[in-house]
Amino acid sequence: MAYQVARPPEYQFVTLVRLAQNGEGALLEKGDAVMTSIDSHWIPEIVSQFRKEYSHVPRFNMNTSSVEGGVVLFSSVGKVELAEEIRWFHKALADRLLDSQSVLETLTRKKLETQVEVAERGLNALKGVEASNLTDTGLLETLVSLKGRLIGMQPAEMRVVAQRKEGVVGLGLGIRLVLTVFQAFVLSVFVVLLYHFIRRVNRAVQVDEERS
Repeated sequence: MAYQVARPPEYQFVTLVRLAQNGEGALLEKGDAVMTSIDSHWIPEIVSQFRKEYSHVPRFNMNTSSVEGGVVLFSSVGKVELAEEIRWFHKALADRLLDSQSVLETLTRKKLETQVEVAERGLNALKGVEASNLTDTGLLETLVSLKGRLIGMQPAEMRVVAQRKEGVVGLGLGIRLVLTVFQAFVLSVFVVLLYHFIRRVNRAVQVDEERS
């Protein structure tokens, strides 16, 4: 109880990264694969880099989770004085994720651009063909779909970096004060009882000495 009351307050720090999406609203990489890379590969590497940067291991926890809508959440709980270190760690991890997503986005975009070029060459080769016959080939519809997907692609984006959430994690200030008062009360009662116990023992000793 004394430790809970005396320890400095801790806060939650969160980082949000939106994953890259293709033009149809699907993720370029499945969420499970992303989380595996984060937890199994990138976090251990960044812990090693952190030790070189600050000469000690991180003094805060690091939790990761995927949120509905293609968003990855980094969460840490720590003291205010650790805010800079937490931000460094979160940003390093987010940058690694963004770099990986950027590679996937570039590959996907190039693939779509190539498909658009092929469709356009096919249409150019059919110049002079009646519109009804052109529609039957499906090339025009395919070209429109490919361009729509290309325009609709969304890159990965870091929304929030190590933002401190309002409110203390764990015991709030009010509870801390109540526990402090309660602890002081218990201590005072113990002191009083100990005082009376010692007095009774001293009296008993004096009585025995007088009888002897």
